[in-house]
Amino acid sequence: MGFLPKRYCNVTANEIVRLYKLTPDTVMPLSFRVPRKVEIFASDIFIPCSSDVPALNADQWLAGENANPSVVSLEGGFVERPRNTSTTEFVKSEATQKTDVEPTGAELLRAYRDQKQRIAYLEAELSKLKGTR
Repeated sequence: MGFLPKRYCNVTANEIVRLYKLTPDTVMPLSFRVPRKVEIFASDIFIPCSSDVPALNADQWLAGENANPSVVSLEGGFVERPRNTSTTEFVKSEATQKTDVEPTGAELLRAYRDQKQRIAYLEAELSKLKGTR
């Protein structure tokens, strides 16, 4: 079994752990989720986690320097950096992300699906409120 780093979990589905189980003929993903009625970011279960960006480079580490680990907030979800860099990062909001790189088709599709899901949720909540009056 192997655990996927927390920063790769699906925070919109409240996935807290994902692991992969190796069987003789397959690799089986196992996902653990916290059931919640509200589909917004759950800051109580997704505390800042370790980033894949190193706190020190090799020369600094060999020189004996120490630094606190780099951490990221999972609030914006996982966002890949453009192909010309080797690391990934999280951002708080796609709207506040400053970049010169145009979003890829996959990023646009993911944002479209997220917004479509959010609209469906809000419409359902609105219809519930209209039904109680």
